[in-house]
Amino acid sequence: MIAIYSIYLSNLTVYKFILVLLFFFILDAATAQVWTEMPVFPGDDRDDGVSFVSGNKGFCGTGLLPWFAASRDFYVFNFETESWSTADPMPVGLERQYACGFSLGNYGFVFGGVGNSGWLNDMWRYDIDSDAWNSMTPMPAEGRSGAASFQVGELAYVLGGRFANGALSDELWCYNLVSDTWEQMQNFPFGPRWRAGAAALNGKGYLAFGLIAEGQFSNELFEYIPETDSWLELPSFPGIGRTYTSITAHIDQLYAFGGLGADGTYYNDLWRYSISSQSWVSLAALPSFGRKGGMVMAQDFGFYYTTGINIDNLRLSETWKVDLTTNVESINAVLKARIFPNPNTGIFSFNVDYISPIKCAVNTPEGLLVYTSEFTKSENNLDLSHLPAGIYIINISGNEINENIRLIKL
Repeated sequence: MIAIYSIYLSNLTVYKFILVLLFFFILDAATAQVWTEMPVFPGDDRDDGVSFVSGNKGFCGTGLLPWFAASRDFYVFNFETESWSTADPMPVGLERQYACGFSLGNYGFVFGGVGNSGWLNDMWRYDIDSDAWNSMTPMPAEGRSGAASFQVGELAYVLGGRFANGALSDELWCYNLVSDTWEQMQNFPFGPRWRAGAAALNGKGYLAFGLIAEGQFSNELFEYIPETDSWLELPSFPGIGRTYTSITAHIDQLYAFGGLGADGTYYNDLWRYSISSQSWVSLAALPSFGRKGGMVMAQDFGFYYTTGINIDNLRLSETWKVDLTTNVESINAVLKARIFPNPNTGIFSFNVDYISPIKCAVNTPEGLLVYTSEFTKSENNLDLSHLPAGIYIINISGNEINENIRLIKL
């Protein structure tokens, strides 16, 4: 399209025309996340279940069923085949909703919630290899439901929640998934939260939204620094306060989906918060009605959202996938530097639109530098065949660009 129109335009006009086209292409691509409907959740419709991810599988279970009974069943979603299967349910008597989920290696963990036996402070470990549950050390504090959670390495954090007497919690607890020990951290400096959203990114935790008092919803965003047990307030969400919003992390960005707003709306929108630019951007909404209380399974390329409840109190079994690989940073880099095929088995073609010294630094998602090189030609090969399969982040820097692109080595 650019080439056809450039025949009729002056050089200056062509230049401006191309820039305008590129600007709109970047803007449009930044909001072009694709939602795809997946096979439905195989269990009974429900909301307020718990999930955790291990390797190429997501595990979803518990929650409140349509006849208002808590459940203990679990199901497995295979990200490669995008299909469901069954897992061993939690032991009899451990039905619950509003629990927290974690994972480490071949183990999944489920903490707390509320069930037939009341408000829970227990921790259970699921052995993925043996398909069996084992009791771990309970939190040395009151049981709670609707807490938020995030995980930094082998440390799992439980944030806020609601106690049996109805009071909201401002407590922060840290559970070591290896040593099976608990430690209470400093309480929130910003007050209690129930059904907030949380995620971890690059060694830090993030907490957003949530109920702060009856009828009062937060739109605030906070960053937690584990090393100092301290919080930093970040720019608030530009809309009204919410609760039940799902938060996931991807490279340098947080994603917030749906939930219940202070205006009573059940939302279906998707928002991105950039850690580097400290800004919020609205993305493509789910092409279906709003919902809350679903379970999220996050992967490097995006996330899956399953079950939940809508404004008509209809519990759901739908499963949706959203692709997060298209974002402002990667599209801008692709216009100047192209890396393909991605993914592949190790040798990537690396082309640029101009001849200029380009420095490449490849890191693991944890920040470990594993490869460096400098290119001076427009067409090059990037050889990562010596590295194990996985996700890598390449920083491309030069006179005109300084961008990150996600690489997948198969």
